[in-house]
Amino acid sequence: MDIIDKEKQTFFEETRVMVEEYVDDRVLLFKLQASEKVARLVSRMYILFILGILLFVVLLIITVIVGYFLAFLTDNFIIGFGIVGIMYLALILVLYQMHKRFLGKRVMNAVVKTLFETNHEDNAP
Repeated sequence: MDIIDKEKQTFFEETRVMVEEYVDDRVLLFKLQASEKVARLVSRMYILFILGILLFVVLLIITVIVGYFLAFLTDNFIIGFGIVGIMYLALILVLYQMHKRFLGKRVMNAVVKTLFETNHEDNAP
């Protein structure tokens, strides 16, 4: 009986060690996958931020050009730049309404897609 109890005890100890190693490996794998997905998301956000800044500068220059052009046509700076301001106000209202209906869902879907995207190169044999 004593030998059987020792064999059972060693079996359970070995099994416990193997299960602990397995759990540690799974936790490490989860951390690596999560860090990769977060890095990919941050990378995309960084690129979009840089593109947004460049787009802002371009729009600012175009806005000044259009404002001066409308001021030239109307012979009044206030009316010319006022028209540009009203156009931007209308654009803001349209974008706000679109955000409620379309854009918010698309952004959320893009983030979820990025987080749950599988890299097919990693799964290749």
